[in-house]
Amino acid sequence: MIRKLGDIIYNHLLVAVEESEYSLRAAQEVLNLVDDHTEVSLIHVIDPNRMEEDILPSVINEIKYNQFEEKYKEIKEFYQTNQIHHTLEVKEGNIADLILEEANSGKYDAIVIGAMGKKKFLKLEFGHVSDKILKESSIPVILVK
Repeated sequence: MIRKLGDIIYNHLLVAVEESEYSLRAAQEVLNLVDDHTEVSLIHVIDPNRMEEDILPSVINEIKYNQFEEKYKEIKEFYQTNQIHHTLEVKEGNIADLILEEANSGKYDAIVIGAMGKKKFLKLEFGHVSDKILKESSIPVILVK
C-alpha cells in the first residue's frame, strides 16, 4: 500500500517527538509520506538543563518523560494500526542540537517536526527548537502545525 503526498515518498524519515499534541500530529502526518519500504526513526531528546520556574530540572524531566510515554503509546498504536514500522531513540542533551546532529548525519531524506506556530504581526513564529532546526538542517524539514 502506497501513501502519497503529491508524488513524494521518502526512504528514511526522522520524526522528532515529545509530549505535545503537535508532536502527535507530526507523527501522524508521516502516514502521508511513506510507503511499505520507508524507514521511520523517532527521536525524543530530554534536556537535563532545561529550567522551568522554580522546579528542579530532574523533576521537570521526569514529569515530561512520563507525559511523553503516554504520547508515545498513542503514536505506537497509530503506527501499528497503519503498519508503519519504526524505531525510537531517546537521547539526553540539548534538544535542538541533538536532533540536528541526527538529522544531518546523512541517514535521512527529511525530518518531520511539530510546531505550535503563532501568528504575530503577520509573521509565523515557531518555538526555539523548531526554529533552529528550520535554519540549520541540511535536509528538508516538514513542519506540521
